[in-house]
Amino acid sequence: MVRFDQPCHSMKGALNYFQAHMAKGDYLTQGGEYQMTWVGQGAARLGLAGDVQAEHFSRLCAGKHPVTGEKLTVREKVNRRVCFFANMSVPKDVSIACLVGGDKRIEGWWQEAVQDTVREIEATVETRVRAGGKKDENRITGNMVAAIVTHDASRALDPQLHTHLCVMNVAYDSVENRWKAVQPSNFYRYQGYFREVSYNKLAQRMKEGGYEIEPSDKIGFNIKGFPPELRKKFSKRREEILEKASELGLKSQDGLQSITSKTRAAKQNLTAAQLRDSWVKECDESYAVIQRIIEAAKERPPAYTGCSPREAMDYYHNIFALKRWPQKTYPSLIHRLTSLPFLDYQITINLEPIPVRHEITKEEKAMDRLRGDYREDGKHSIAVALKKKERKIDSLAQGFSYPFDVQYLIRVWDPTETGLQSKSAAVRNAVNNMNGAQVFETSLPTTARKLFYASWPGWTGSSYVYRNLYAEDQYLADMLPFSSTFTAHLKDAEAIYDGTNGNLVGVKTFVGGTPQHSVLIGMTGAGKSYHMDDLLTQTQLYYHYNVIIEEGLSYKKFTESLGERPILIHPDGQLTINYLDTQGLPLNQLHIATAVALVSKMIGESSDPEKQQLRQAQIGQYINQLYVDTFHEWAGRHPELMPDIQRRACAVHRWRAERMEIGSTHLEAFADLRDRMLHKLRPCGCDTAGKILLDLDGNGPKTVSCGVKPEWKRGKKCADNCVRCQRAQQMRNVSITSAGANDHCDDQHEEADESQLRANGLDRRL
Repeated sequence: MVRFDQPCHSMKGALNYFQAHMAKGDYLTQGGEYQMTWVGQGAARLGLAGDVQAEHFSRLCAGKHPVTGEKLTVREKVNRRVCFFANMSVPKDVSIACLVGGDKRIEGWWQEAVQDTVREIEATVETRVRAGGKKDENRITGNMVAAIVTHDASRALDPQLHTHLCVMNVAYDSVENRWKAVQPSNFYRYQGYFREVSYNKLAQRMKEGGYEIEPSDKIGFNIKGFPPELRKKFSKRREEILEKASELGLKSQDGLQSITSKTRAAKQNLTAAQLRDSWVKECDESYAVIQRIIEAAKERPPAYTGCSPREAMDYYHNIFALKRWPQKTYPSLIHRLTSLPFLDYQITINLEPIPVRHEITKEEKAMDRLRGDYREDGKHSIAVALKKKERKIDSLAQGFSYPFDVQYLIRVWDPTETGLQSKSAAVRNAVNNMNGAQVFETSLPTTARKLFYASWPGWTGSSYVYRNLYAEDQYLADMLPFSSTFTAHLKDAEAIYDGTNGNLVGVKTFVGGTPQHSVLIGMTGAGKSYHMDDLLTQTQLYYHYNVIIEEGLSYKKFTESLGERPILIHPDGQLTINYLDTQGLPLNQLHIATAVALVSKMIGESSDPEKQQLRQAQIGQYINQLYVDTFHEWAGRHPELMPDIQRRACAVHRWRAERMEIGSTHLEAFADLRDRMLHKLRPCGCDTAGKILLDLDGNGPKTVSCGVKPEWKRGKKCADNCVRCQRAQQMRNVSITSAGANDHCDDQHEEADESQLRANGLDRRL
């Protein structure tokens, strides 16, 4: 466990705590051998090393240089933060094995884990940036002034191997070249990560020492075979705190920490022999079990030091995560990793695009801070950093590079632990030879499980982001193996398919709200219809209607699954397709070109390109003349409809100019206006359809009445000379008959609509 307490604001309280609790170890160290020592790059910069002297500690608490006594930080506050206390403790089984069972090797293993954790904590140390008017931004310093000391018993005299860390509220800002106060937000934000670092290292060393470990029901791990009742028996201090919290009604972590500090008992004068004898007596018969496990661990040969062996399909697995990119990449660099002499490994690269604007904004803020620093100090190094930021922003803004959040995993497996160890060593060597790249190798079962899940096909992400790296596409491309899986639009997929490498591929048919064209090519029997049937089934909810024109009735099952039936068109049937029919749309050059191509195929094409072009020109002229003659013939039979046709043509022209987007064609304007009129069309007494026609005289919308009196109620017969019905007939090319004695013309037109839709291959649902 790693836990940071609330900041200490009292210099007197910090000194008292140092003198009473942190200066030396507890009981089992001979004469308090565990002395408080300095750690951190900041401490080394101040000339602090080895044991902590009370005088040096006191000066730092006062904000002064520990050696010279001079003022260390620029700003001073009355109620300033003095330091930050943290506690790191091992799992209870480990404390019992070390302090009760007497396996002193564990003390050294724990100190290694503490050093690794301290380095990770130091890497997160920040300080506030005030230069250039910035007050709410932080900068990583990567150094700290801290002290640690290890204790071996709780105040309730339970065996508890733990280490106290005291981080002083001072860090060196290399950009501003001065000492500043620490911003501790990362200490609390990454407590879970710090815990995993310490437990990973300790678990690795425990396994090397012959112990078998297993995941705990709560946090951390247990030693396999240890009696579970001992964990509760030697957790009296924890029980005291929880009992007191229950009395006070406190549940928060801050409340528990407050109880811990207020109920801390004074140390008792017991010798190491007396304390250990009392623990052995508490163990009773379980002490023999502990001794057998410890002796077996000492005799057992060193186990594999990778992650906890996880058996899946009778294989052992190990998982690596890249924690540092190569200093320089080139296209064939990944060959070092993909050319290993075995195939039992998998490279998984989980990519999450970072919004370009977000990254540019972040870099611009960093530039503002650097400009403020440069105005104050004028250092050349800051000017170089500014130019580097400028180049990055230019590259992002112009689309030359794209940012990603990357999780780079390498999973290895083998039927035996010895074989897995050999393959894991080969992977480590391959990565280490890639221009400074480094990998993280987990040994904690909980971390291994999370990374193991992330290597599964189709993994869509998790909250475990501690092994993610920032990357840009230029060097990320060099790190992608040719066998990397393709996921496409998995995040906003409308349809999902299995990929060729056990992955999931997400497909979307819309781009910017517009459906896109697609082409599917395959030989006979390859499954084109089956694939399209599946795609239509998954995406049909995104569309208002589906129109399928095919041969062979391959989509019958899909049509019937939607509750509809297909329309069959064949030479002996009642339905035929006239390719010269414009389907009620204005004649355009595309339709003429299609008709010319069809007729050219029917009469045969010439092998001479010039003759073929001349022939098509003649066919086009004849077809165009055919349409002109047909129109004049129809206009001669219906002269009374010509004014309305002319008005519609003018309305389309005006609609295109005033209502349509720039670049729209007359055909698109006609279709848009027609659809709006059809949507608002309500024959018999409804005049909304006529309001869509634009008044060419400039007197506002023109009202066109259906011809049926408004006071007529349902059940009355529609007028035979209904002007609105005639106009609907012309608009839709639907034959409408007079309604029955008990029918309303709304019902008549609705039935006519359905007939026309069915004739056009559509259904009412669409």
